[in-house]
Amino acid sequence: MKPPLLSVAEGTTNPVGALLRGSAVPALLGLALLTVVALPFGSDQVKSSLVGGGMAILAMGVGPLIHQFCRNLDPAMSLGIAVLAYCLVIGLLWIGFSLLNDTSWLVGEFGAAGVIVATVSWAVGHMRAALKLRQPLYQHEETTAGR
Repeated sequence: MKPPLLSVAEGTTNPVGALLRGSAVPALLGLALLTVVALPFGSDQVKSSLVGGGMAILAMGVGPLIHQFCRNLDPAMSLGIAVLAYCLVIGLLWIGFSLLNDTSWLVGEFGAAGVIVATVSWAVGHMRAALKLRQPLYQHEETTAGR
C-alpha cells in the first residue's frame, strides 16, 4: 500500500505566506469579476465596487501581513503587534469612510457588493488554503499484526 500523501505544510517553509496568497488571490479575482459585471452600469459603479473591495481586502490583509513579518518574534511582542495592527485597520477604515462620506460618485449598492465579494472570496480562499496546509495529528496506518 502507498504511504499517505505528505501535507503541503511539510513542503513549505512559509505557511503564513501560503495562507496569505491563498486568500488574496481569490479575493482579487472575485473583485476583478465584480468589476467586469459593473462595467455596463457605468464608471461610478466600477469605482464604487473597487473602493468597497479594496477596503475589504485592506482590512482582511493587514493581519496576515503583520503575522508574516513577526512570525518569528516573541509571542508577547506578536500579541502587541497584532493589537496595533487591529488599531491600524480601524484607523484606516475610519479615515477611508470619513473621506468617502460626502462623495457623490459612490454608489452604495456596488460598494457593498465589493465588500461582500472580496470578504467572502477571501474567507473561502483562506479555508481552502488552510485545508491544503493541514497537518494531521493522527496518521491512519494499517496495522501490521501477524507479520
